Amino acid sequence: MAVNNAELTVEEGRAHSIIGPNGAGKSTFLNMIIGSLTPDNGTVTFNGQSLLGLNPHEINQRGIVRVFQSPAIYPEMTVIDNVTVATLAKRDGTFKFNFLELPARRRAAVAAAEEALTEVEMIDKWDEEAKNLSYGNKRRLELAMCLAQKPKLLLLDEPTAGMSQGDTAATIELLQKLGKRGDMTKVIIEHDMHVVFTLAEHITVLHQGGVIADGSPEDIKNSATVQEAYLGGMDE
Repeated sequence: MAVNNAELTVEEGRAHSIIGPNGAGKSTFLNMIIGSLTPDNGTVTFNGQSLLGLNPHEINQRGIVRVFQSPAIYPEMTVIDNVTVATLAKRDGTFKFNFLELPARRRAAVAAAEEALTEVEMIDKWDEEAKNLSYGNKRRLELAMCLAQKPKLLLLDEPTAGMSQGDTAATIELLQKLGKRGDMTKVIIEHDMHVVFTLAEHITVLHQGGVIADGSPEDIKNSATVQEAYLGGMDE
């Protein structure tokens, strides 16, 4: 059983990290939030409203977006078009937008795309094809695609996975900058404990599909249960 009686509450405007060993149920948990999987029991509630039964694009339009473990981008399209498509999809629903619509109607979407690319420091690459980007910049592009949608809740599934040390440091810096935005809640799944303890204000630990610890970063660092189940001892 991937997830079993895992319950947590995420406070609005904070950075909340979910950690746990491989197979703990972290990605499955996110998939239930975004509607890719339906829980057999229990509820998924956002801003006081249930998300159960909604399609993924409907959940997206409620203000929830996700950065995946591997970059989910359009490799043959330019950087600016990748971000614009994401903005139009959020606006129009399940890919019903019209690429031939009047330029004036697309102007707001393009402006939002430019703003997001500026925020992730990629506006200088706006006309490059996405397939030619470095791995780190592909991940930044996907983050820009999410930010352009003005999310209320940003789900980050291992945002530094596969990155070089330099790209990881740059991503941490970027996410710290985003952390100053009070209008966006962040849930971060990450194996790198340096990333977790640098970014998270609150941490939930999953093990074998259930929550074994929940609290501040300091509480988690000092938890013997967590050290035994996942961290392997903080002194090592």
